[in-house]
Amino acid sequence: MLKHVFELKPSKLYVSGMLGVMIISIVIMLTLPWNVLFRLIGSILIAYYGSYLIWQYGLLKANTSVYRITWQRDEQWLIYTRQAVYEAELRGDSTLTTWASVLRFRVPGYYLPISCVICFDAMPADYYRKLLFYTLSTGILSRS
Repeated sequence: MLKHVFELKPSKLYVSGMLGVMIISIVIMLTLPWNVLFRLIGSILIAYYGSYLIWQYGLLKANTSVYRITWQRDEQWLIYTRQAVYEAELRGDSTLTTWASVLRFRVPGYYLPISCVICFDAMPADYYRKLLFYTLSTGILSRS
């Protein structure tokens, strides 16, 4: 049986997008017609929380961050996080593009799906193309 392992590394595109949203949020906070103290406190809170999110999820340090996915067979995938390994099925509401993909997996016994955002620079280009091929070859995306 063929197994295809897709190792994910932190994506510069994803981190820069998160950083852009954080900077725009701080600019918006600073332009609000509020007291200077409220604007300063709000900007510090946004910077702190944004930095935390970038550190945890942009750099794949969180326990729930997906750092490896393995294609097993038709609709079966192994999802590796820092806390567990899950056997899952790819859901039909996943989104695939040439720049980024949002893969959503159904895990038996869990109500909420496991989702991961994979930008094209999170792995070598040929691996990203293979990932697109295997996700499309399952057929689940064309049925939804």
